[in-house]
Amino acid sequence: MENKQNFFEFFGLEPSPLLDEQALKKKYYDNMRAWHPDLHTLKSEEEQEKMLDRSTFNNRAFQTLLEPDKRLAYLLELHGRQIEGSGAQLPPDFLMEMMEWNEKLAELEMDPHEQELAAFRQKLEELENQLQKDILPVMQAYRFHSASEEQLDALQNFLFKRRYLLRIKEKLSTFAPPS
Repeated sequence: MENKQNFFEFFGLEPSPLLDEQALKKKYYDNMRAWHPDLHTLKSEEEQEKMLDRSTFNNRAFQTLLEPDKRLAYLLELHGRQIEGSGAQLPPDFLMEMMEWNEKLAELEMDPHEQELAAFRQKLEELENQLQKDILPVMQAYRFHSASEEQLDALQNFLFKRRYLLRIKEKLSTFAPPS
């Protein structure tokens, strides 16, 4: 008995890469108080199953919308964009830059120097901040029913770039955990 409603509609929120997290949390907790299976143990088996389904959907929707990258991926999927397993068409200059980052990362893994690690982390943080700053106007201007292909392309490229940077950060943490 899977709910076919999209997650934004479920919480009564306008689909957007930016959302009011407090409103999301309030609706989530309201739903939990109404549908938590432990509160319906004296009801019929059918009603208990219904509450379990609603509670499960509530949890899944909340977890997706609360985390910004998951929310953006979900939003793009609502627009018919293939996110998982898709061969991202990132700009060649970004890919060349990431190749250089990966080479530096490999060097640091073989010979980690504290100062170089700190500089690498600082540059990575600056790149992430710039990426966020560049996409913010697109996110603020976004409207679900009138989103242009250019806006969707920009959002999708942002998500793929963020994921790429996250992989670099994860690799870095395997041999040089943040202090």
